Amino acid sequence: MLHSSPAGAQDGEPPQPAPASTAPGASPDDVRFRDAHADRVILGSTAETHPKGTFFFSDYEILLLQFGYALTDELQVAIAGVPPIVKDQPYYFDFGLKLNLVRGDVFRAAVTGGLDVVTSGGSGNNSGPYYGGRFGAIGQFCFEKTCRSSVSINAGTLLTSGADQVLPVYGAAGFVGKVSPLVSLMAEPAMVGALGTGSSNITSGAFFAFDYGVRLSGKNFGVDITFIEPVAATTGTFNNPFILGYPFVAFTYRTDGDARPGAASAAAAAALRGF
Repeated sequence: MLHSSPAGAQDGEPPQPAPASTAPGASPDDVRFRDAHADRVILGSTAETHPKGTFFFSDYEILLLQFGYALTDELQVAIAGVPPIVKDQPYYFDFGLKLNLVRGDVFRAAVTGGLDVVTSGGSGNNSGPYYGGRFGAIGQFCFEKTCRSSVSINAGTLLTSGADQVLPVYGAAGFVGKVSPLVSLMAEPAMVGALGTGSSNITSGAFFAFDYGVRLSGKNFGVDITFIEPVAATTGTFNNPFILGYPFVAFTYRTDGDARPGAASAAAAAALRGF
């Protein structure tokens, strides 16, 4: 009696593993798995989260540290803050989360939220601490199926006890262009502003900047070497002593996260082929 061999297997060879899932964001070559900085541009965010089970640590300009964990493939949480540096310094802490809502081949979307705490510092009877609620939304447009080149549109606000007469707002449009498996170029127009509210009739204002730089990022390590160039302000003036802009460096290390479905069988098949 003749017996059929498993699909893709030749006589005397082990069966080949099933192909990886082709669902959006599930490919091993997707930005989520290949880029340790997949969840951010420069100042703004992307719509992506780290893979489930990933622990990650980021350092922004040495002064701001972040620790986080991806609870699922769609939800990650993080805490960020300023470590002790000088005596009687003010402190800043952010307890945040990001939830991916849409993960397609062309478009991805997410929402962010967080609780911010700022202390006034010093040993006197200063007011504070101040509390704020941070809310934002991100839409990310992918130029390729793996989304390693994309444009991310950010918009959000901060509701805080220390600014009851104004409504802080922010926005950014971050471009990431993959040059090689290791190198990407980035550009990000960004805006921070305040809308006057309440009976004080405070004048609204905004500050505009253009951020740009280069990203060196692999699966577990990433570093962004970028510059923040002030462009304009609707109120007041600013003096920029840096020709290229203010240097802004960010570093990330992350773990591999949970094993992907089928990874064990693929590894076993590869080992068998070596005999």
